[in-house]
Amino acid sequence: MKWFLLLMGISWATAGISLIIITDKAKAFLNKLIAGKDMKKLSIVQFIVGGLLLLSAGSSKTALFISILGLLAIAKGLFFLFGPAEKVKAMMDWWLNAPSDTCRTWGVFALALGIVVLCVSL
Repeated sequence: MKWFLLLMGISWATAGISLIIITDKAKAFLNKLIAGKDMKKLSIVQFIVGGLLLLSAGSSKTALFISILGLLAIAKGLFFLFGPAEKVKAMMDWWLNAPSDTCRTWGVFALALGIVVLCVSL
């Protein structure tokens, strides 16, 4: 399952770089990807990613770290599925309308997370 960790690390790092360098285009892409979608239906993606992270944890150098990421992804899926619709919508609206500096900051975190996941999976 090392391949999945490599895929997630590259994905997070790429998303982070995009949010840092081409913030407006990355925000527009996220808006197109997420805006107006039923988050209950998209929660299945969080469950799949979380489950695959949990399965991949054993093939990393720090299984606890990857397991925590998997559990956080599953928790996010549970929030999208069972959370109050107005809170889920408010959270997504906040993210989609966040100022560019906020998106760049999250981009730095995503880039760092991607690098760490890549390092622990090699």
